[in-house]
Amino acid sequence: MYKIIMAFAITISSFSANAAFIFGDELYQLCTSDENSQYYIQNESECRGYVTGVYDRLTGTAKDGVLCLKGKITTGQIKKIFIAYADKNPAKLNRSAYEVVENSIYQTFRCSR
Repeated sequence: MYKIIMAFAITISSFSANAAFIFGDELYQLCTSDENSQYYIQNESECRGYVTGVYDRLTGTAKDGVLCLKGKITTGQIKKIFIAYADKNPAKLNRSAYEVVENSIYQTFRCSR
C-alpha cells in the first residue's frame, strides 16, 4: 500500500511542476481582445487584474535596488509592458503567465548596475 501511495504522490507532483493557472498565450489573448468583442470588458478586467497582481507581488517582495520604479505606474502601463514583451518574445508564451509578466516587468524596471 505504501508503494502505491508513493507512486501516486510522485505522479501528482510531476503534474503540478508544470501546472499553471493561466499560460502566457491565454493572458495575451485576454489583453489583446478586440474592443468590439462581446467579452471585451470581462477580458480587459481579467488581464488588468492579473498583470496588476503580478506587479504588486513583485514590487512588494523585490529587494531594494532590483527594481527601479519612478512615479506612479498604472495598470494600463503594466498591460502595455506585458503586450510589448509578448510581441517580442512569442516563443515564451507557452510558459506560465506569471513568469511572462514577471519577466516583462523585470526587463522594463530592472535597475542598471
